[in-house]
Amino acid sequence: MTALDSDKALRQRLHEVAARFSVREIARRTGNQASTVSRYLRTNRIPADFVARVARSCGVNAQWLLHGEGPLWQGDVAAQLGQRAASLLALVGAMQQVSHLKLGALAGRASASRLKELADTLQTYERLRDRLSEQSREPFESLLMAWGRTLERRDDATAVQWRQAAQAAAKLCPDDRLQQLFLRIEASHEYLLGDQSRALDLEVAAFTRLLGTRLDLDAPALAQGVRLAHALRSQARMQTARRLVRAVLALTPSADRKPAYDYAMLTLARLEQDLDRPQRARAILGRGPRDLQWQPAYKATGAVLEYLGGTAGLEAAVAACEADPKSLSQVLFYTLWETDADTVARIVRRFDQLRRPAETISPLAPLARLHLKALRGQRQGLLEELSQFFIATAPEKELPPENRFALEVTRTQFLRLAGFPVEARRALAVAEATRRQKRKGYSIDFNWRRMHWRNVLNLPTASGRSRLEKKAEAFAEYARARGLVA
Repeated sequence: MTALDSDKALRQRLHEVAARFSVREIARRTGNQASTVSRYLRTNRIPADFVARVARSCGVNAQWLLHGEGPLWQGDVAAQLGQRAASLLALVGAMQQVSHLKLGALAGRASASRLKELADTLQTYERLRDRLSEQSREPFESLLMAWGRTLERRDDATAVQWRQAAQAAAKLCPDDRLQQLFLRIEASHEYLLGDQSRALDLEVAAFTRLLGTRLDLDAPALAQGVRLAHALRSQARMQTARRLVRAVLALTPSADRKPAYDYAMLTLARLEQDLDRPQRARAILGRGPRDLQWQPAYKATGAVLEYLGGTAGLEAAVAACEADPKSLSQVLFYTLWETDADTVARIVRRFDQLRRPAETISPLAPLARLHLKALRGQRQGLLEELSQFFIATAPEKELPPENRFALEVTRTQFLRLAGFPVEARRALAVAEATRRQKRKGYSIDFNWRRMHWRNVLNLPTASGRSRLEKKAEAFAEYARARGLVA
């Protein structure tokens, strides 16, 4: 940036100050004539002592005024959580830059005095903020406790009032422990209000703040990070979940690396699989668990990777999962891609045999049975059962587009296999429209994408090779390049 550009930017920021205070008021506060202030706002030559007086007398953040960094007003600086104002040394360095911006004659003792005046302004503010932080700690904690109690009582109206008070106090108290508590209570409030996505964002923010204060994590903290990663994964936020798991693994000392560490590594492998990186997932699984209790889960996930890569059948994955019923319930998910009715029937029977009586029936079990009906062409009552299943498991109005896409794709496939081509094409159009609504930062599982593009290729249009069919063929090429079966 040239000196002229910098002068222009400084003058624009002074105009923002003038939008709050009139030119006459700025003149009164800085000890200048109104005509002099007007001239400074029009020309390039803005004396350093005038800048210092504006910052001090009008309550303007000196860092913002000089460099455009941080909030405009000094009173808002504390609202920037996790950040601190520049040190005196950094401020002096910043003032040295001022000398190159044609802000007036800055040579000699007078200039040094003016620079010191600016530095003192910020330094005084730092002392006041530290004092305010110390004095606000106890009342902030009391507000948080009261807010939490009202949430436990489900006193919504009072909870809103305590929340507003806590939000105001949070701007004044940067204490890390209390800020983490504030974010966790706010997450609980959002859960009670029904906004699970916002609640999860707050939980992740609280945990991220914890990571910033710890050089290492114990097993409970590691488990908490993995739990949050699974919640992110359920919301199709695979990249964020992967970054979180990698961070907690890096901060876990070797002494605490089992069994929570093994579970975190398994979660990372599954996330790499979700993100179409089977080679990375295999490399993680290849290291093996440190605790033998995780051996079946590692083996089962590896078998699923072999199936996805086309080097083993789904029944081989079932055999690998027999020692780990939880993994076996996940294998039911992959029956939706099987086109042989006998294979699906054997897998469903094996699941029924291995499932413990006390276990909750996996929601994938009825879906696998509906898929079997579609493969066998049992059309009687299929549409009604399908609608009831989707309504019971997840009402559309509550689903984000990534999850709604999975339901629409499954609906399309069932209709196609059961011999309802007209209804299947309508469902395909809805699925494609939903796919295009995917939000930035969210992912759609590879398996739902391959089901979608299989539907496209098996429901050709009468007008020849369509744009969607070309996309389906491009996806098949992408999958092959990744070592996956489309």
